[in-house]
Amino acid sequence: MRIKSYFSNSVETALNLARLELGEEAMLISVRNREPGSGNPGNYEVVIGTNQADLSDGTQGIQDRSNRRRSREQPKIADRSLTLRKSAVTAEPGAGTRTAAVQKQAEEPAGSRPAKWSERPQADSDRPSGSAAPGVSRISSISGSEGRKHRSVRFSTEPLHGRVAFVGAAGAGKTTTLMKTAFQIGLARNQQVRIISLDADRIGAAEPLRTFCIITQIPLCITATAKEFQVALADAGESALVLIDTPGFSPEEMGAASDIAAILQGNHVEQIQLVVSATMSAEALSLTERRFSFFRPTHVLYTKVDEVGSMDNVILHSRECGLPVSFVGSGRKAFDGLSEASESSLAATLIAQELGAIESAA
Repeated sequence: MRIKSYFSNSVETALNLARLELGEEAMLISVRNREPGSGNPGNYEVVIGTNQADLSDGTQGIQDRSNRRRSREQPKIADRSLTLRKSAVTAEPGAGTRTAAVQKQAEEPAGSRPAKWSERPQADSDRPSGSAAPGVSRISSISGSEGRKHRSVRFSTEPLHGRVAFVGAAGAGKTTTLMKTAFQIGLARNQQVRIISLDADRIGAAEPLRTFCIITQIPLCITATAKEFQVALADAGESALVLIDTPGFSPEEMGAASDIAAILQGNHVEQIQLVVSATMSAEALSLTERRFSFFRPTHVLYTKVDEVGSMDNVILHSRECGLPVSFVGSGRKAFDGLSEASESSLAATLIAQELGAIESAA
């Protein structure tokens, strides 16, 4: 067991910090009052334990473990990706990759980069037959049938930058996905990151973000009105990766959701990530997509892919909705578990599911 002390003014804050760093399995061992002038911040020393003995200190250790795991799995992923390409994959000519685009953007002088994001992808009705939106690659339908349910799966190849909002139903994993994005996409690529939350009304809703931002030193602004949101965007500047958290809405709360949508659309938030759980049925995925359509989402992002035994519903929905798939997420940890959507990441997910099925049958 690994044991670590956290110093805080409340036990709850210390436990949240530990679970962000060590995972949800972190458990409280003891609490001690701190003597004044002891040199450590906070009124309490909270001792937390975890059974994961291989954890390294700090966020860099988390990133290193993630990289080592990806390296070990890479041969399997490459083999499965090749199989997918042979059976069902066609890449759009000239689509490129987000990784290459990010590298190219990093090499350009700051003054030569565009001040704003590229425009939204064209609607399917406005695009020539057989073509894909800029920054999008495609996986063709295996059936080859026509109609909405048999369109190609499209993957976004546009680098993540500018203003990005995460929208979706309650429990989909928007806030956790935002934190994964901030760490794995923003900080890992040395981007300037800012986080803005529009979830100011629910009690305790912003606490996970506050804790995360304390650990990562990312500036956080919690806004309750359109004016506050405008001020926060202006303070963030044009060059930062601005990640925007929104409340989760139930079907009965969609009236309030329209107010949030108006704020986003009125402030030039061009990239809207619709976050949906892979654990949902195909019917529920389609219903959620229609329910949040007034947000005008530009991408779809699937979470909890590690909790499903099959990706059939995800593949069916991604073909049906026609939105480019940006990322797939897994796990509850804020520092790991986000992959750019591609045939390779799909192959990795399928491998994990197959191994899980084999282990369950053994």
